[in-house]
Amino acid sequence: MATLDYCPSCGQVTPVEPTSKTEEIVVRGDNIEVLVEGQRCTICGENFSDANEMDRTLTRAYEAYRKRHSLPAPSDIRELRERYGASQKAFGLILGFGELTINSYEQGALPADANVNLLRLVENPLDFKRLFAARKELIGPTQRKRIESAIAKFDEMVPVSAFAKERSPAYSASSSNESSIYTGYMEPDKDRLFALIRAVLKAVGRPLYKTQILKLLFYCDFSHFRKSTVSISGWPYAAIDFGPVPDDFQLLLPEATSLGLVVCSPDESQER
Repeated sequence: MATLDYCPSCGQVTPVEPTSKTEEIVVRGDNIEVLVEGQRCTICGENFSDANEMDRTLTRAYEAYRKRHSLPAPSDIRELRERYGASQKAFGLILGFGELTINSYEQGALPADANVNLLRLVENPLDFKRLFAARKELIGPTQRKRIESAIAKFDEMVPVSAFAKERSPAYSASSSNESSIYTGYMEPDKDRLFALIRAVLKAVGRPLYKTQILKLLFYCDFSHFRKSTVSISGWPYAAIDFGPVPDDFQLLLPEATSLGLVVCSPDESQER
């Protein structure tokens, strides 16, 4: 049934008919098949979509992409945050995202890969507690008490020890604090690792994304090991899907930030 609407091709209000078809939309390099709804002008035959229809199309494409890559939905992120009694600002500070980034994820934006890993990590209350402990001084007292109360209640329902064996299942680094081939024949030293982070930032002379920092740390330690048979930091590295990273980096970077050794903030696009 035709209705009246403005046709951008004719430049006037004309009778239009609803249309729908399946198209491929590229989302982060993936071709996603999605239903595209629109209208067809019965006068000139032009197909077009209004802003609301385009928003619905993009939402469908994002939902399909999330399903394909097992990404958390906006409601999942909101429920995870509320589980710990955290505001968007506090949750962003704990994870090192920023309030605007958390808000955009809960409104439907796709999380960056590194941030997805952190969101999955804090599903484990033990890891959330460790991140919270490292950054709680950045959070106001009222919000801090709410989070501590939520954690305490959650601990009563599900003992934290029940999660201990499931922590970081994708990692394969040695957990020993002694020197070995996995530590470049040096005893792991957090202070040396933090010093290496500062040295890398100073040498580059500009802000770096977390992924860049993690890779450069590995290259520095590995290069030094290859030349002198010992690493610089002695810190073990873990094998994950996108390459080696310092073991427990999800906790180390927030700790370095809370100590004032580095500053972590979102980029201007709020994507990372």
